[in-house]
Amino acid sequence: MIRAKFGDANTFLEMVAKHYRPVYRPQRLKFLDLKSVEGRLVQRVIVIGPEGEAVLPIYPMVRIGRRWRINGCFLVRSPGQKI
Repeated sequence: MIRAKFGDANTFLEMVAKHYRPVYRPQRLKFLDLKSVEGRLVQRVIVIGPEGEAVLPIYPMVRIGRRWRINGCFLVRSPGQKI
């Protein structure tokens, strides 16, 4: 779905850089365990962005054939929190 929406890698990366900057250029990150939410797997990651902001991207996962792919990204922000 994501590939169909953006067409090519450059267009996708431009969108990520513009709207998901902490994810695009993180200082640090830590992958948490997969979690089941309403019967679907999600990957959570603790990210410290380039300006020190802490965010929690949540990636819904979808299985395509034998591979797992992300199917979107939701950023949960911690307002005012710096690490």
